[in-house]
Amino acid sequence: HQLDITDPSSRNNLINFIKTKYQKLDILVNNAGMAYKCASEAPFSEQAEVTNTCNYYGTKSLTVEMLGEGIFDNNNSRVLFCSSLCSDTSYAKCSKSVQNALKNDIKTVEELDDVVNDFIDLAEDNTSHTEKYSNSAYGMSKVFVRKLCYILAENPNYGSHIRFYSYCPGWCKTDMAGYEKPPLTAEEGAQISYWLGTTQDEVVVQNNGGYFRNGDKLCQWGYVDGE
Repeated sequence: HQLDITDPSSRNNLINFIKTKYQKLDILVNNAGMAYKCASEAPFSEQAEVTNTCNYYGTKSLTVEMLGEGIFDNNNSRVLFCSSLCSDTSYAKCSKSVQNALKNDIKTVEELDDVVNDFIDLAEDNTSHTEKYSNSAYGMSKVFVRKLCYILAENPNYGSHIRFYSYCPGWCKTDMAGYEKPPLTAEEGAQISYWLGTTQDEVVVQNNGGYFRNGDKLCQWGYVDGE
């Protein structure tokens, strides 16, 4: 079924289709996203707004709208968010105050929205954002998606019977990343989402809201490979 996560009517059409044809959904994999090419000459202000409109706000809106419709009624329902290793590198380049807010202080979707808006607003002159955030619109969008996952998992109002996980699929051959350099096929990258969506492994079941990468490793904010 066609879906544009940035279009409210498209999201609504998909939700109505699911409710009419299937009544419920057991697993949602939020994989939709976009990124500007490294060689893009688009102003960073544009990149920050457009990237987060899709990757963060589109993802958040679709997920929250589905949760509000009660589509996930299975006690093993799961909602997955495709984040990225870039969330780790961008988090490391944020100021200490932003890092602390992401790790400890932000508790609600509304508070997270404020931070996303702050990033976009500071990017308006293409430079001010670098005092608080990384210089990657894509990386920051994946930071925000990862934090969104944690917030939803911690708030029972979104469904205490639902488990939420974010993950990095690795560097995969796709239209977005290209096909020459990435070492993983799309099928290989999808393995982690299949695992998180179906497994009863203790490391997954006991870490609702967790972020996973490197195949099956649970990673915390600030994790550096080799630790």
